Amino acid sequence: MHTKVFVLIVIFASLAAGVYFRNSSNQTSQSLVEELGSQKIISGKLLTADIKKVVFYSGEKGKEDIVLSQNKDNQWALTSSFGAPANKKKLEDFLALLKKLEGEYRAEGKALFPDFQLDDKGKNAVHIEIYKQGSKDKADYHLVVGKRIDYKSCFVRLTNSDKIYRVGKYIRSEMGTWDDESPLKSEEWLEKEILKLDKEDIQEISLRYPDKKIVLHKEEKKVEKKEGEEKKEAKEGKKEEKEYVWNVVEGGLVEQQINKNALDALLSAVSSISINKVVDPSAKKIWGLEKPSFQLDIILADGKKKTLFASRPDLSGDLGYYMLDNSDLIYEVKEYNFIEIFKGGSSLFDLPSLKIEKENIASLQLTTDKMNLNFTPETKDGETSWSLQNSLLAYEIKNDVIENIATAVTSLHLEDYADLDLTQAGITGEKVLLVTLKDGNQHYLKAGANSATLNGTYLQLNDDKTVYTIVKDESDKLFPSLDTLSEKPEETAAVEETTAVEETTAVEETTAVKETAAVKETTAVEETTAVEETAAVKETAAVEETAAVEETAAVEETAAVEETAAVKETAATEETTSTDK
Repeated sequence: MHTKVFVLIVIFASLAAGVYFRNSSNQTSQSLVEELGSQKIISGKLLTADIKKVVFYSGEKGKEDIVLSQNKDNQWALTSSFGAPANKKKLEDFLALLKKLEGEYRAEGKALFPDFQLDDKGKNAVHIEIYKQGSKDKADYHLVVGKRIDYKSCFVRLTNSDKIYRVGKYIRSEMGTWDDESPLKSEEWLEKEILKLDKEDIQEISLRYPDKKIVLHKEEKKVEKKEGEEKKEAKEGKKEEKEYVWNVVEGGLVEQQINKNALDALLSAVSSISINKVVDPSAKKIWGLEKPSFQLDIILADGKKKTLFASRPDLSGDLGYYMLDNSDLIYEVKEYNFIEIFKGGSSLFDLPSLKIEKENIASLQLTTDKMNLNFTPETKDGETSWSLQNSLLAYEIKNDVIENIATAVTSLHLEDYADLDLTQAGITGEKVLLVTLKDGNQHYLKAGANSATLNGTYLQLNDDKTVYTIVKDESDKLFPSLDTLSEKPEETAAVEETTAVEETTAVEETTAVKETAAVKETTAVEETTAVEETAAVKETAAVEETAAVEETAAVEETAAVEETAAVKETAATEETTSTDK
């Protein structure tokens, strides 16, 4: 009995202690929340319709600012990016987040701002300025976003207060950056879907390339119904479901229908056209849009027309550019987005190929303006080696390059075609690859000029008069240059190097001789000049000396005359005196 009572007392005491500690813990937790002080960061009413402008920047204002403005029709534009339309939903969702933002007090004082990356001009501080309608130069709300705590929280402060708060959102991630160092990007706020259409409304698609044009038209498909079927459907109240078919009405390949999967992908691409970013519209020449080489025209069921101009100024790059016909804005797009609309012919139609097995190749003859080489294979122990036949070429042929030619032939892929004749495509027969098979059949490939549509080369396949296009990588394999195809033997290289050295030495020696001759000629001229100058000096001295002698003689003669006259005068005087006496 005593034992039972003791157990009951222990249980009761444990329960009481648990209740006490639970209440104590709750009181502590509540006191901590009260002490930290969670509160709204932006107070007062902040209606999206009342906002005139939003500005984002990092560090000091004026450098790479992102400015979004709202017009009277509640449309947002990226003022800092040539006035391009902004992503309204994203911006309004972001403003709604700021309005609901709550934070917990963490510290206070300007001296602590750098510790939280919240100093005014700190390079990692992000500034968000909100201007209401009617505001002038001063923002109504100015929030500074600082150091990240984790992937879902950071520190913030308002510029009209020294208080620092922790908020349960990593605000930078909502702005398109995922760390404290990455710069803000204006394209994060750009409306990237520049054209949105209903696929079912599209009646006609016209695609103009630099070297061809394709026009596709949708027509109602006539379905033959069995006798009495229409009356039966009408009686049952069934609506007639129309079927449509797309036909190539201009361009394309003779007697070929467009690939259905490619058509579906094309319709999806043209009904929702997206871009990467906006670029300077004053530089049309740079973007290749002064005279666009690509053009998309879409005719809708109501007869309205949508036009997209496009270009790829650098076919080896991965960018293209768009411009809508009703706008001066120019957009940058990635290559893969570009070719979703301006597809290669191999995506739209079935292009021919060579069905050749490598082991059936008897020889490969490569002819260009610089060489005419014939290669034959020899297989031993599963390894194929190629030898050069009937050639005076003193170079060693690279076996792997010839093997690449053979592989490229057997896996030939024609990427596109062009509405050009052979002459227009630069296919003149100067660059030819002749493939001879062991059964005696032959195939030839003639290469032409570079494609105007893609980074590749025009090509003729056998007697087909259609101009096709292969990509550059495949062209380089099929038609390697002499330098790629061969390598110089060490002896030849050494002879050429010696010759080059000797030629250089000869040139240097000739130059030295010429320089020595020039020096001697200059010295002779200088010596002649010195002699002439000395003679002139002597002649001048002689003249001066003669003049001096003549002048002295004249003086002496004058003195003698004067002296004679004086004597005569004296004698006359004396004679006169004697007479007087």
